[in-house]
Amino acid sequence: MIISIVIPAHNEEGNIKTILNRVMETISHPYEVVVVDDHSEDATAKIVREFTEENSFVKLVHNHRAKGFSNALITGFESASGEVAVPVMADLCRVIGLLKSLLVGERELLVNPVSEFFVRQKIISTGTSGQY
Repeated sequence: MIISIVIPAHNEEGNIKTILNRVMETISHPYEVVVVDDHSEDATAKIVREFTEENSFVKLVHNHRAKGFSNALITGFESASGEVAVPVMADLCRVIGLLKSLLVGERELLVNPVSEFFVRQKIISTGTSGQY
């Protein structure tokens, strides 16, 4: 099973490289990272593009919908190729270490009630306000 880590990012040039490195340090299961540039006005996309040159499991997509967290997540989920997609905030507000406990065996999910887990086009839990 491949996990898609979806990172919506709006003006996160100061954090994006750190969060990408933390994902790499934390996850050993097969995964991809989908960074969604949500209409950033800083160097977020440039930093991610440079990161992808050495890390083929990272891809950059642009939110072509209206700016906002929900639309960025939808864009990321649509671009994800894994069986499980997990949103991770680019501003480092969520503990990345929780990703280690995501899989229990190969088929079970440990669902955190304050997070969203997107599985085969179905959101099974939501808990955010939709705002950054």
